[in-house]
Amino acid sequence: MKRTLLVLLCIVLSCFVLVSCAEDEIGSYLENYPESGTTVEKLTLNLYIIVGNETTEDAKTSVARELNAHTLSKFNTVLNVFYVSADSYQETVMGAINNGGDNAPNIILINSASMFNELVEGKKLADLTSYLDGTKYGSLNTQIPKALLLASRISGKYYSVPNNHLIGEYKYLVVNKEIARNYLFSDAKINSYKSLADAQPLIDAMKNDGKSDEDISKAVFEISGPYELRNQYANGYFCNVCVYPTVDANEAFCSAFSVIKNLEEKYNERSMEVIYEINTNKYFRNLLQYGVQDINYTLSDDKVVTRNTENLYVMNLLYTGDVFNAYYCEDYNWTAKDRDNRFKQNEESVVATAEQN
Repeated sequence: MKRTLLVLLCIVLSCFVLVSCAEDEIGSYLENYPESGTTVEKLTLNLYIIVGNETTEDAKTSVARELNAHTLSKFNTVLNVFYVSADSYQETVMGAINNGGDNAPNIILINSASMFNELVEGKKLADLTSYLDGTKYGSLNTQIPKALLLASRISGKYYSVPNNHLIGEYKYLVVNKEIARNYLFSDAKINSYKSLADAQPLIDAMKNDGKSDEDISKAVFEISGPYELRNQYANGYFCNVCVYPTVDANEAFCSAFSVIKNLEEKYNERSMEVIYEINTNKYFRNLLQYGVQDINYTLSDDKVVTRNTENLYVMNLLYTGDVFNAYYCEDYNWTAKDRDNRFKQNEESVVATAEQN
């Protein structure tokens, strides 16, 4: 009798455990469902973006279908992607805006300051300031370099979300250490130089010693390039930063997403939701960039892309969201080492002054 009761007790306890596990699993997904009595309205948005001319029509169709499946599932948003070649992009977008109708853009890629200015002057763009200042999308303020955001601001307002990309380049002053020391210039003195003008005392000393212009130019010179260029002069040279990577309007608007203003604010809000997804969701961002995995590309265990040349899908890495969320791909000179160097360079970027503009 005791044995029978023990068996029954075990069965009852097992049932409670199973029920508890099932409730935990279901409960873990409650955040994906709207609150009781509420529904998310289905909206349709049109996204215009530049595509490489090599891209096949099948690739455009299959990738657009997957992008739409993602936004439909997550936001109840139908996303129509309009792929346009670079040479006709601005003309196509402006025509679609002016024509209106079912193909009117909601989200567009901005790829030049001239395009952005034309849209702002025509009052075509939605003001995104409240979104970037709010909590829902506010993380973009820390994700995107401060200089890039500041340079994209117009009269204190934001009409675009710049894609985080490699910013500008440095200007370095390079000085041969041995030669400088031979002329009794201290390391501290040379390290204080930020231009050829600063280095003029050393140049004059070399001239007075009969050195040729060619010899001088090899010993003291300015050179421009990326963060990692300094590594080439790590041995035997001083390599001082003269000018840090600088963001002006051309840099800020060479790659950004904007929302075409709609009188119904719900379309502007939903458009911002998609832009945020492009910038923060790695799956969605890489789907837009590389296409469908195992169809348009393969992905190694260490997240390196090899593109499928038989079903080619070509997008500019600059145009598809935050570059730091992109999978590595040697075709785009985008590796783990590149990522580290570009991150450091962007961290040191500055906003152009009025004089520089």
